[in-house]
Amino acid sequence: MAEHTQHTQHTQHTQHTQHTHPFRLISYRLPGEDARVVHVGLALAEYIVPIDALADYHPAAKELLASIGTSELLPGIQGLLTNWEQSFAALSILANVVAQEGFERTPWRREVRSIDDIHVTAPVIRPSKMLFAGANYEKHVREVANWKEADLKHYKTIDKSTTRPYVFVKLPYCIIGPNDPVIHPTPYQRLDWEGEVALVIGKRGKHIPVEHAMEYVAGFLIVNDYSLRDLNIRVDWPSFHMDWFGGKNFDTAACLGPYLVPKQFIPDYQNLHTTLTVNGVVKQNCFARDMVFKPDEIIAFVSTVTTLEPGDVISTGSPPGAGFATNEHLKVGDVVETEIEGLGRQRNMIIAE
Repeated sequence: MAEHTQHTQHTQHTQHTQHTHPFRLISYRLPGEDARVVHVGLALAEYIVPIDALADYHPAAKELLASIGTSELLPGIQGLLTNWEQSFAALSILANVVAQEGFERTPWRREVRSIDDIHVTAPVIRPSKMLFAGANYEKHVREVANWKEADLKHYKTIDKSTTRPYVFVKLPYCIIGPNDPVIHPTPYQRLDWEGEVALVIGKRGKHIPVEHAMEYVAGFLIVNDYSLRDLNIRVDWPSFHMDWFGGKNFDTAACLGPYLVPKQFIPDYQNLHTTLTVNGVVKQNCFARDMVFKPDEIIAFVSTVTTLEPGDVISTGSPPGAGFATNEHLKVGDVVETEIEGLGRQRNMIIAE
């Protein structure tokens, strides 16, 4: 039987979250540490304060540590998402404490890090699923149509009254951190980029009404949906045509991070501005307001199909400017940089397999 989630009216945040100092969450390990080690930090301005460094100073940190890294299935930030409302309240307290006390003359001063001194991992490492919206910007729809040599008159606009979001699955083994290299798979030639605004689910739900959808979002992050165009269109299987496994699920195909930014600190996601460059040349340059289906509409749709779980990633689709539109493809040695205002910056070098 399908699960139906109980919905409650939106409530005001408690007093300590109404005036919360803005923070971002970051997962990382220190140079030389085992790849299985995951630290979680509060990113405040240019500083990163490990939550465990605050444990002896404030009880809220001890509560959070009980959720972080207690299970290999829920490492780091993902452990916080299992009870996100309480986690956010505790994180808000800690952010306020750090902002008030400062960084120089405090018990945690020796533990403060710079993002340049750590290896940043993806904020979410093992989501139960990653769901990606396809063709969700009008201009990108026309790019796809032109690439497939379709009749463009059918793609002038999308009628949302008769059309649902188009969503495909990307598998968690594809995930890499924001500065990790991207493998150019052998023997394929048409490796492409797609910088996207994504969100992370913070509450379990099924059949979520669109008007309540954003209540299920913990925060926003950057995703680069790397794609193999060689396999997206299968000429050897004309009856099936599209290959979403081969084209989207090669190793290192999903770059996430650097930060998970709580939704409370994104006053209007439609103003999020994506810029993607390849070797310094701008390829994508677009605002989230140009999406066809907004995040709440995508959440409402996918939740009719699958139960959303804390930590699930939903990416909202690529803006125009992907490489296939101009027959450009990434090659070994290229550097792709993706930046979204407020969400941080990624830098990936393309390397040989």
